[in-house]
Amino acid sequence: MDFSILIPVYNQSIERLCNTLHEQASRLSAKHQILFIDDCSDLSISYLNRKVNRIANVEYEVLSENIGRAAIRNKLVEMAKYEFCIIMDGDVSIVSDDYIEQYLNGAMDDTILVGGHIYQEKTPENKEYILHWKYGLTTESKTAKERQTKPYASFMTSNFACFKSTFEQIKFDESLKQYGHEDTLFGLQAEAKNIPIVHMDNPVRHDGLEKTSEFLRKQKLAVQNLKRLYKIPMFRAKLKKHVSLISASHWPLPEFFLQLFANYVSKNLSSGEPKIWCLQWQKLLWWNEKNE
Repeated sequence: MDFSILIPVYNQSIERLCNTLHEQASRLSAKHQILFIDDCSDLSISYLNRKVNRIANVEYEVLSENIGRAAIRNKLVEMAKYEFCIIMDGDVSIVSDDYIEQYLNGAMDDTILVGGHIYQEKTPENKEYILHWKYGLTTESKTAKERQTKPYASFMTSNFACFKSTFEQIKFDESLKQYGHEDTLFGLQAEAKNIPIVHMDNPVRHDGLEKTSEFLRKQKLAVQNLKRLYKIPMFRAKLKKHVSLISASHWPLPEFFLQLFANYVSKNLSSGEPKIWCLQWQKLLWWNEKNE
C-alpha cells in the first residue's frame, strides 16, 4: 500500500528524523512520500533543513507566514500524494525498526490509528526541562490498552495514521488559532461521526522538551482554548466527561481556597522537583480567571 508521511515543522532540526523514516520507507516495496511543511521557522533553521530535499521521495516546503497547528496539518493532508497518511510532529524520534510497517499492517477503512508517544526515561539534567518531562511521562505516555479505555479523549496529534478520505471527514478546526486542544476537538468530532479510533503500541519519542516558562505559557493558552470549546453547547457534556480539568472546575472550591496555595504552586512549578498536582492546581487558577 502506497503512503504519505506528513510532518509539520517549526524551529526543529529534522535531518535525523528524515533519515530514519527514509531508511524504513526504502525497505518497503510501496510508493511513498515524506513531506515536511515548515510553518515559517527561523531562517537559520529552515536553511539547514532544506538539504533533506536531496533525498529521494522527500519534500521540504517553507511557508512565508505562520498558519498555526491546525491549518498546517490540514494543508499537509491536502498535499499528500497517496491515500494512506501517517502524521506526526516534527520534534520526535522513531524508536522501532518497523514503525511504518506497523501502521501499514494496521490500516483499516474509516478508522484512525493512534500510535502514542513516550519520553526519555532519564531525568533531564537541566531543571528547566523537568516539569515538561515529568508531565509527559506521567500524563501522556500511556499504553494502547490504557488509551483505548477512552479512545476519543486519548487522541493526540503527535503520532497517528488514517486514510486521506477519513481525515477529510473531520479535519482540524482552523478557528483554534493559538496553542492547545485542537486534538481534543478532533477526537470529539471523530466520535460525533462514529469514526473509530484504534490505539496501538507504536510510539514515537517526544524529544522537544520545553523550558518551564514556555511550557507553562502554552499550558495557559491551552486552558484558554479549552474554555472557548466549553462554551459550545454540543461539546459541553463530552468535555466535562473526558477532560479532568473541567470536572475539577465543578468542585465546590471557593476562590480564596484556590488562591491560598497560589504562591506555593508557582514556586514549586519552577523548582527542580515540580509536582503534577501543582500544575493541575495552576490550571484551575487559569480556568477561574474572569478575563476569558
